[in-house]
Amino acid sequence: MIKQHRKGETEGVKRDSPRFLTPGAAELRKMQLRCETERSSRLRKKSGAWSFYFQFMLFLSFLLAVGICLNYVQLHTEINTREQRIERLRDKLEKRRSENDAMQNYISNAVSPDEIYQVATKELGMIYAGEEQIIHYKRAENGYVRQYEEIPKH
Repeated sequence: MIKQHRKGETEGVKRDSPRFLTPGAAELRKMQLRCETERSSRLRKKSGAWSFYFQFMLFLSFLLAVGICLNYVQLHTEINTREQRIERLRDKLEKRRSENDAMQNYISNAVSPDEIYQVATKELGMIYAGEEQIIHYKRAENGYVRQYEEIPKH
């Protein structure tokens, strides 16, 4: 049973329901509902296409962001590896330079001209050449000397 409260109002029945409307208004209301339904289905289809496009673009953006992050990690690792290699090479260079300096000092201290003169004259019996033993000559060519060439007589 339907209870009536005030003029024409009933509990549990909407004003837009077909039982409450007049016959012409009911037809009009059905057409409005059909139009709204068609419009909402068109919007759903449209929004479905947009939704797919949006999801696709979101997925591509995600892949791009992941790719950029992976590239960053790779570059960072490569930079760290190169820095470590440079540091090892610098240490190696410094070690080689110190070894080179030590050898240079050893050679400089081990072979002095005075020591060479002492060994040559005392141990090997060598003497300096006298003035009469030195022969000076001039070559016509521009200073090139062949080792096994005859020495010219003056």
